[in-house]
Formats: sequence, C-alpha cells, structure tokens
Amino acid sequence: MLVFPRKLIKNFLLTLITIAVLFCLNDRLSEILTGISTLTGENHESTGQPSTQTSTVKRELVLLQMLFRHGHRAPFMLYPYDPNTEDNWKEGMGMLTKEDFSITRWEFICSK
Repeated sequence: MLVFPRKLIKNFLLTLITIAVLFCLNDRLSEILTGISTLTGENHESTGQPSTQTSTVKRELVLLQMLFRHGHRAPFMLYPYDPNTEDNWKEGMGMLTKEDFSITRWEFICSK
C-alpha cells in the first residue's frame, strides 16, 4: 500500500491553489505592470513612443476540479479546532479503516 506523507500532500495542495490564484490574477498583473511601465516612462523599443498596448483578452478561471479519493480512510491532516483528535483514528492518520480494508478484500461484499 502506498502512503503519502502529510507534508507532501499539503505542499501539493498549496502549489495547486497557488497556480490557480496566479492564473486568475494573470490579467490583473499584466495591467499593473503596464501601468507601472507607463508611469516610469518606458518607451516602446522600435518607435520610441510610450507603450499603450494592453491585452484585450480577458481570462478567468471557470472551473477548478480537485479529484481525490478519501473513502474509508482517516484524514491526512486535521483542520484547526477539529473536535476529533489523532487519538480518534486507531489505524493512524491517512490509513485505511478496518471497514475499507474489508471492502478491498471482498470480505464485506461476500458476507452479504
């Protein structure tokens, strides 16, 4: 069985969220940078005129899907002020519960 460390999962989720936020802010950043270049007096390289070109394409994040299987597992990490503690999960954080272990071995299905 493959178990991922909590730190790896947390870093992956933070990276994914950061990429989504940067994608949403992409147009705003280009507008801000264009405004800064105009204020600092940067000129267009070929004509010597101030650059007035702005991006007309507006991008927005329409859908972000995060797919994961939690199933009958203990969570990898607890949220702040979670009433449950690590002691509530006998098998350990991120591990299969006894119910899921029996399902994966077909004991649960065959017993019905």
